[in-house]
Amino acid sequence: MFKTPQMSGIAYAETALEVLLETHLGSGLYERKPRFLAAGNDTVDFIIKMSDCVVPIDSKFPAQVYRAWVEAGEGEAKAKWREFRDAVLTQLRDVAKYIRTDAGTTDYALLFLPTDVVWHQAFVVNKWYGEDNVILHRSQELRVFGCSPQTLMPYLGLLRLGLRNLRIAEDVKGVQRLVNQLDSTWKQLDKDWATLVGHLRNAYNFAGSMRAPKGSWSQADQIVTDLTKHNSDAREAGRPPREPQLTETGGVTHD
Repeated sequence: MFKTPQMSGIAYAETALEVLLETHLGSGLYERKPRFLAAGNDTVDFIIKMSDCVVPIDSKFPAQVYRAWVEAGEGEAKAKWREFRDAVLTQLRDVAKYIRTDAGTTDYALLFLPTDVVWHQAFVVNKWYGEDNVILHRSQELRVFGCSPQTLMPYLGLLRLGLRNLRIAEDVKGVQRLVNQLDSTWKQLDKDWATLVGHLRNAYNFAGSMRAPKGSWSQADQIVTDLTKHNSDAREAGRPPREPQLTETGGVTHD
């Protein structure tokens, strides 16, 4: 890889990344060169699809600059390291422009390096030739995080976990909606039950008032009693009973 021109290194990194994505995610969960994230003639190499957003991940790697550093002699190694560092910093800035939350991306992006050794030298080692390695600090500022064939796996694992958690969250939201509906329905049922109990209590009280001494039920019962007594008296006297006459007040008079 490092004995070939720069474009060959870039193509290798892109191919290696696509193989990893296809193997661990499947073609339905990533997309190559999405046009909606294009910045002029450039676009991010891949996006990883989540349920409500996408993760930009780029694999452009300064292979020629890296090769010059690792092949440099002792006298020029420090200068070649600086060139590699600056190339990576430039790449971080280039990838940062694909972080577009308004277009549906996450608030971070990934920069894929084709070997774990390169990733370790760029993003883990704190000092080179007595100088602080600013790549990691700048990475955190730009929210563009480096990854490699081995470290990409934990990222993808976290993404898969995130996808599962999002599906669980959607299920929880659905359950919560049903719980809220049940709560509202139960409150309405409680009100309706209270209304029914009130009606039953009123009906009971009204029935009691009908049985009161001056209630309609008691008056009707008294009339029936009077009619029965009147007919009984008439039979004992040997004369046919006369029709009772109702007074205006609802009472009964007999001739």
